Amino acid sequence: MKRLIALTVVLLMVAAAVIVLAANEEPGKTNMIESSKSMLAKLNEMAKRMDEELLQARQEQNTRKIECIGDRLTSLKKLIAESDGLLQKLRAFSMQQRTAEAQETYARLQHNRQLALQLIKMVENCFNNINAEGGFVETLEEWIGTLENEMAQDPTQQGQEPTAPEPLPNEFTPGPVSEEDEEG
Repeated sequence: MKRLIALTVVLLMVAAAVIVLAANEEPGKTNMIESSKSMLAKLNEMAKRMDEELLQARQEQNTRKIECIGDRLTSLKKLIAESDGLLQKLRAFSMQQRTAEAQETYARLQHNRQLALQLIKMVENCFNNINAEGGFVETLEEWIGTLENEMAQDPTQQGQEPTAPEPLPNEFTPGPVSEEDEEG
């Protein structure tokens, strides 16, 4: 009887140790899933905000903002869709106690998060550089020039103020349009 009691106590201790180890392991999986869920929610919120910015830029017909957002928003939405699929895989791996695959999937989710944050940062930098010195407007003016620069560099206009155009000589004046005008 003493052996049975001793065996039962030992089995209970082993079972308690297994339960403690499983309990310690479970919050990590739950933590991975919860942090991935919150990350995905934040990315969806950012994509929604970028969508609103794109809609506003289209209404304003602001091509510079549209160019800043367009492709990057598409890439962000692709990353979100991929991350959503990875989150489903992470849940399945966690339920199946496949820790190695769950860790790998979580790492891919974190990589997607970093890529998405880089895309968002690129859009913000693009917005900041639209009217900044040395940004888009200045580069465009350097490339095509400004009206003042054009006037200063035009050799035919040096020392002259722009005046009204001279009338055409008579030889370039068109003739009458109808036969009645010809006879008169």
